Amino acid sequence: MDNHPGNLSFFLTDLRRRGVTRLASIYAVVALGTIEALDIISGRFLFPDWTMKLIILLFLAGFPVTMTLGWIYDITSKGVVRTEALTQSEVRSLPSPSWKPGWLTIVLALLLLLITTAFFVVPRPNALGFKQQDWILIADLENNTGEEVFDHALLHALTLTIDQSKRINVFPRTQVEYVLRRMQRDSVRKIDLPIALEVAERENIKGVLMFTISEIGGSYLLSTRLINPYNGETIRTSQGTARGLGEVLPTLDKLARTIRKDLGESLQNIHVQDLPLYEATTGSLEALKLLTRADTVTGGSYYSKQKQLLHEAIELDPDFALAHSNLAAYYYYTNNRENGEKHIQIALSLLNRLTEKERLWIQAAVEGYRGNREASVIRWGNYLDKYPNSYGGWYRLGYNYMMLDREEESISAFTRALEIFNDDDPGALINIATCYNKMGNHKKAIEYYEKAFGISTEWQIYPQLNHEYGFTFVEMGELGKAEEVFNKLLLGDTDS
Repeated sequence: MDNHPGNLSFFLTDLRRRGVTRLASIYAVVALGTIEALDIISGRFLFPDWTMKLIILLFLAGFPVTMTLGWIYDITSKGVVRTEALTQSEVRSLPSPSWKPGWLTIVLALLLLLITTAFFVVPRPNALGFKQQDWILIADLENNTGEEVFDHALLHALTLTIDQSKRINVFPRTQVEYVLRRMQRDSVRKIDLPIALEVAERENIKGVLMFTISEIGGSYLLSTRLINPYNGETIRTSQGTARGLGEVLPTLDKLARTIRKDLGESLQNIHVQDLPLYEATTGSLEALKLLTRADTVTGGSYYSKQKQLLHEAIELDPDFALAHSNLAAYYYYTNNRENGEKHIQIALSLLNRLTEKERLWIQAAVEGYRGNREASVIRWGNYLDKYPNSYGGWYRLGYNYMMLDREEESISAFTRALEIFNDDDPGALINIATCYNKMGNHKKAIEYYEKAFGISTEWQIYPQLNHEYGFTFVEMGELGKAEEVFNKLLLGDTDS
């Protein structure tokens, strides 16, 4: 370079003469290949989370050092020798710079392209043997901070983020309640690790995810553990630090993407099916807390409490699309169509604030709210094409078929929903019984009523269900059994 200062053509030619360009290509292939290989095997050997970051930083730091050494030295048959500068006559005899790739350059370029493509497209193996549409169960948050704002809200956020995946299904909490009831553990209020492992083993769930948040010196440490429910072994751990409340959701977002990768999802799919959490839900932890509380309220004043909580969430974040959608559902269910339509229009205008799964769900559900059953059936079909293992999708599809008096299609959809959850949902069983009643097959209807009441005995004394069940016996001419059913309602007796 001293011979021709500032001459770019000479510099580029000298780079090739000294082998620096070839060295750079080899370095890139080796670095990316090593990172890809370590990324693939890290899930099997439980490498600490900082391992990959350290390897990447070492390769980045080593690049300028390697290129500098490549400029100064050559590897020859005599060993490593210093590269001699060119004389003036040698400089004048240098050919004009041109790029004619040799076979080694072509091979290196193809390898680089292949490794880069594989890094984003090839799914990661995982020690759980997780397959397409397998399930995980997320245990209740271990909140070591003492700050109530994290309770339920972070669990909801983590569930929503992971549930964007078409590969991974999160086992719903409503279904956990049915499982606990069958286990005669109705009094359980917290799904801690022992309970989660027991439920997972009984329901053939592939993995349990533990989620913890702690406060350390004004920062929040978020950590997850992926556990094999059949032997209690921790398969993978991840951690992230949030420097203040404002960073908690973005940090949680990163942990969720790591979990999806650990369960074998390719980086390409994660990128395509990944809406930042603050957009998919809200940037306000307090608003998220109110939404989750609205989902879990019980008691006689359920509707008024739910309405109040959802309105408070929207006051904190007027662009909270999920809160508008849930509030619209509340108004439709309480026959206030005007307000229901108002909030559904707001939710639809904020579709870019929702995950693909939520967008398709809302678009299908709103047609049902409006009574457009045929349109709702089409929308639910579109949803299930992309998320075929969605219990809720099959249930809604079955309900809309039932309202259209298409009983056989309704029974088929409800049966598919039941297959997903091992025949554990009394609601689906009751609806199948209703369909058989409409078809005049009262014996089959009784069979499904009894299955449902075997799971939830208290349903026998719900007035509408008690009447349906009792009058089915009347239609069959079994008046004595009908009287027994009606007496249960009068006496409040759920014993079989």
